Amino acid sequence: MRLTNVGTDSALLTPAQREAALKSFSLLGDVNPMALVEVVNEWLERRAASEASVTMAELWDTFAAEKKGKSPHYHRQIRSTRNRFSGIDEKMVSEIRQADIEEALAGFPPTAFNGYLRVIRAVLNFAVKRDWAKENASKKIDFSETANREVEILTNNQVARLLVACRKYFPQDIPYTCIGLFAGVRPEELIRMEWGMIRLEENHILLPADVTKTGRRRVIDIEPALKSWLAWHIEKGGNAKGPIVESTNLRSRLRALREQAKITDWPQDGMRLTYASNFMAMHENVDRLLLNMGHTSTQMLWEHYHQAVLKKHAQRFWQLCPKSEVAPASKPRRITKMPPRKVTRIPERKPKLIPPARKAVE
Repeated sequence: MRLTNVGTDSALLTPAQREAALKSFSLLGDVNPMALVEVVNEWLERRAASEASVTMAELWDTFAAEKKGKSPHYHRQIRSTRNRFSGIDEKMVSEIRQADIEEALAGFPPTAFNGYLRVIRAVLNFAVKRDWAKENASKKIDFSETANREVEILTNNQVARLLVACRKYFPQDIPYTCIGLFAGVRPEELIRMEWGMIRLEENHILLPADVTKTGRRRVIDIEPALKSWLAWHIEKGGNAKGPIVESTNLRSRLRALREQAKITDWPQDGMRLTYASNFMAMHENVDRLLLNMGHTSTQMLWEHYHQAVLKKHAQRFWQLCPKSEVAPASKPRRITKMPPRKVTRIPERKPKLIPPARKAVE
């Protein structure tokens, strides 16, 4: 019966269809003729996926709009990564392959390579959730190994100069600067912080989940140095309502502040790493630091910050309060040698010669 139906149906094929079938079987060679059905089914699936998919350009736009609540720093990362993949903007997401990702990332140093890979991986995961792709083409690409480097932090003299310059030229940014230095809050979190999150009377900062980078609520202890700076800011009439910092032109103000403090090489995450290193040296309490920093691994904190700073230097750091000792110690004044006093010489008076007495004439 089946043979009869096939024979009857095959007679209905057009000449073009019969020619295409013959070419297909010729390409298959000795493979089971039913493999042609599998090939066709696979092609139909890919076409259906392509019709349900979007271009990479549309994916980038949708992803950026979905992440509109994220920090400006994260959106800069999205734009930067998108520029690296601009060559495949018109390609359908369902057609993106691992080779496309590797080609776009070729030649970048490990740090940049890893940064771009993190973003494109998140973007393609987003596409899979939207059914615009069956799988993430970047998931099989390994991150580059980077050499462990020493933690770079600000020295006490640099911190002191920064505080002096901020107090003098940008007093409105004292909360931003001091919370970063003495509480280790990330820059993108500082921008989202409100004064209501600072509880001076309870000596802690409460960061809700929608403010933190990790999306987890965090409570940070307020150290005496930070408390004194915040109190000084309020006593001087500084703003204590709403956002803790005005984000408009913040980057240009920070650049000018560092120039005034004569800090030419600003370490990445400088304030946060400076806080963590000095906290570890002073308190030697990795569990408490773990909670304050919002990390999940004590091993990483211990490896990076243990003995990164001498305790005597940490003691000096935590004494940098809004007093005279904020200013770096001045060099001793050099005593210049006084010029010799000019002595007026009084000319000697020649003694008056008395003529010898004449002998008496005998």
